[in-house]
Amino acid sequence: MRRRHTTLAAAAVLACLAAACSDSDPPAERAEGARRAAPPPGDVAPPRPFVAPPGFPLPFSTSVPGALRVETLREGAGDGVRFVSYAGGERRDSAFVYLYVHPPSTPEAAAREIVRTAAERVRVPGDRTELDPVHRRPWAVVEYRIRSRGTVRPGVAGWVALGRKGDRWFHLIVQHPVGMESAFVPRAERLLSTWRWADGSGLASTAAPPRS
Repeated sequence: MRRRHTTLAAAAVLACLAAACSDSDPPAERAEGARRAAPPPGDVAPPRPFVAPPGFPLPFSTSVPGALRVETLREGAGDGVRFVSYAGGERRDSAFVYLYVHPPSTPEAAAREIVRTAAERVRVPGDRTELDPVHRRPWAVVEYRIRSRGTVRPGVAGWVALGRKGDRWFHLIVQHPVGMESAFVPRAERLLSTWRWADGSGLASTAAPPRS
């Protein structure tokens, strides 16, 4: 499901890394490297490296699990990249990882409001969305765990988080249908764990400004 934020402009670039452990690594690190290198259960196709198209203001790369497909989007005045679930060859628009990079002139207050609005819109039409502010990701300036509840169709769950890299604000949305956690979350976590910015740092090492 595509989100439009007309007050945003600019974008994100992706460049991909596959983490490998050498023979000199401790056993625990080798085991962790093997775990990340292995495709999530249910993925037949091997993971693919993805590098963002030229011109993205925040170049990065990642390894895309076989059950996800990449879409680059023009969203209002900015750009986005979405990784959509195609598990079993079936497209699931409500299961995706989405990156949006805010325009360089976006103030923090506006970025926070945009992220809260994005979180409130993560739902199946007609459902009620529950927002739970959390602090699970060290790079996030503000983060919401989200869950929509409905009576007619299955709801969706996930999280939305705002971060900053250099002088640019960005946010990530991870969303999936309720009941699809075991199939989708491992793929999303693999994509995020192999994320690398252009300077070689990972998403987890992105320094967050003080929370207020």
